[in-house]
This record gives sequence, C-alpha cells and structure tokens, in this order.
Amino acid sequence: MVCTIKKNGAVRKKMATEMPDKVQIVRINADENTELCKALNVSALPVLKLYKNRKVVWENLGFVPEEQVKSRIIQYYSIIESPDTLTGK
Repeated sequence: MVCTIKKNGAVRKKMATEMPDKVQIVRINADENTELCKALNVSALPVLKLYKNRKVVWENLGFVPEEQVKSRIIQYYSIIESPDTLTGK
C-alpha cells in the first residue's frame, strides 16, 4: 500500500499494526521522491494504492475511511479475518 496523506496516516499506521504479517505498508514523501512517484504513476495527491504482484489492484484519491481500506486489503489479498478483527473489537 502506498499512502501519501496525513489524514490517511492514522489509517496506514493502524493497518500496519493490525496486519504486519499480511501486508507491507509504505508512506512515500512525494516531495523527496519525485522520480519514484513518476515511476509509480502518482499524478495527484493524496493517493492510496494497493499493489499485488507489482500491479495496482486498487487506487483511490483523497481520504479513505479505515473500514474501506481494510475491506480492500481483505478483498485483494484474500485475507480471511475473524469477525472481531473486521469490526475492530
């Protein structure tokens, strides 16, 4: 996952904590990594991208609620979660 918005930062950190062995979550500073952003086709900020096998499987511009991020991770990475994990209990 690539995450480039401070508001999404809390969601990014929570997903990294909840799913450390399932997904790798990375924040890229676009100002300091312009070439990488070009290579990743980041043309607007903020952006959140999910990659699987080096291909973008989902992309969203702007803030993304935590439950939407979690459901997309589960959907695209075929992660089976317990009901408690899905509801955050």
